[in-house]
Amino acid sequence: LLARKLREQEDVLSRHANAAVQAKDESIQSVVNAAAEAQNAEHEAEIKSTTERIEREAKAKFEAELATALAEEKAKFASDMETRVAAMEQMAERLKSMEQALEVSRSFESGSIAAHKVSAAGLAFTAKAESSKSAVEELASLKAAAGEESVIGSALAKVPSSIKSGVPTLAELQAKFEKAYSTGRQAALVPEGRTGVGGQLFGMVFAKMTIPPSPESISEG
Repeated sequence: LLARKLREQEDVLSRHANAAVQAKDESIQSVVNAAAEAQNAEHEAEIKSTTERIEREAKAKFEAELATALAEEKAKFASDMETRVAAMEQMAERLKSMEQALEVSRSFESGSIAAHKVSAAGLAFTAKAESSKSAVEELASLKAAAGEESVIGSALAKVPSSIKSGVPTLAELQAKFEKAYSTGRQAALVPEGRTGVGGQLFGMVFAKMTIPPSPESISEG
């Protein structure tokens, strides 16, 4: 009986001890779990904080690098634009100079052609005027080449109308003068009071037989 009671008592103690151990284990496990959860929460918070900090730092660094890169690109673009604008301005100046040179060349060429036309027309007019022939067409050509408002045109406006029928040359004038001089000398040698055919014949014969006075003797007389 005693032994049975001892066994019963031992069983009770054993169950109590097991219950106490289990309760202790559960308490320890609860504490461990709570500590683990707290540690996990703290670790996650730390990870989150670190991640956010790294993200902020990375973002700030990226934004700074991006701002620097943009500033460099803007400066480079501005420099390129200045270079291109300067090149375009130089090109515009060159084009302007070329246009001015071309205009001068055109003006010179036009003036040269006009001068050549005036020279050719003048030579043609002079040649025709010296030939005692009508120079109306040559005069009109010279006026057209020189222009009505030019100095040459003003001078040509004063050319006498006799140019239409031709101006006698010096040789022709000399021939006419010699003929008129001969006729006048014959008339001067006709005897006074004898105006008939006989008188005219006498004048002609006397003019042929006598020597006419020299220009020096005439001027001295």
